[in-house]
Formats: sequence, structure tokens, C-alpha cells
Amino acid sequence: MDDKKNNLIKVTLEGVRIELPSQKPILLLKEDGGNRYLPIWIGPFEASAIALEMSHIKTPRPMTHDLIINIIRNLKIKIDNIEISDIRDNTFYAIINIRNLDRSLIKSIRDHRMQLLLLSGASAIYLLLNMFLIQED
Repeated sequence: MDDKKNNLIKVTLEGVRIELPSQKPILLLKEDGGNRYLPIWIGPFEASAIALEMSHIKTPRPMTHDLIINIIRNLKIKIDNIEISDIRDNTFYAIINIRNLDRSLIKSIRDHRMQLLLLSGASAIYLLLNMFLIQED
């Protein structure tokens, strides 16, 4: 196993919260089997979309992430996992590993796209260990 795989930590989407005292929404990822969290500051529209989806509340009209999820499902694309790999200028960067039939593809994404893909049924979300270390500084 290479060094990168050894440094990946599985996390789960804990939910959306409001960070005090700034009153800004955060997406909260929790270490599987651990007690570390990674907050990702997000916009209010993304926070609402994620909260609605996590609560299984459907809006009268489809939202952007519904379109993305439907396209993924209709094209029979499977999201193997998402690896959150970096933060630069308060923007999180991730790699999405997707598969369609016998083809695998790796695509780089930024945080606002990642948030929507988290809702699309990724089988696993991973962080590089240094992402927790950056937050602890």
C-alpha cells in the first residue's frame, strides 16, 4: 500500500451546523471510530440543500443536486469515494473516484461541488491525515 493510502482517514457526513459566533453554516465531517471533526464552511444555499436532503425532504421543484444525482444514476456511474486532499485560501479541494461499467476516472473538484456529491451516494469519504493536523494548528 502506498503512503497516500496509509494516510487516508475515513469520515462520515455528520450534518450541517451553525458555527458560533459567526453564525455561518458549516458542513461537519466526523472521523469514523474517532472523535475528530473537520468543519467546512459553506454557503447558506448549500447548507439548506444538504439539510433538506439529509432530512429526506423533497422540494416542489428539483434542486441542482437532484439534477446531478439523476445524471449520475441514469448514466450508471458509481462514485467509489471522495478524497478531500487539500485546503488553499479557505477552499477545500477533493478528488472524486468514479466508475462507469469497466472504466475508472479520477476528477478533481472544489468544495462546493464536493458538498453536492456527498449527497449522491458516495460509498466512502476520506481525508488525508494532514487535513486534521491543519485544523489542530
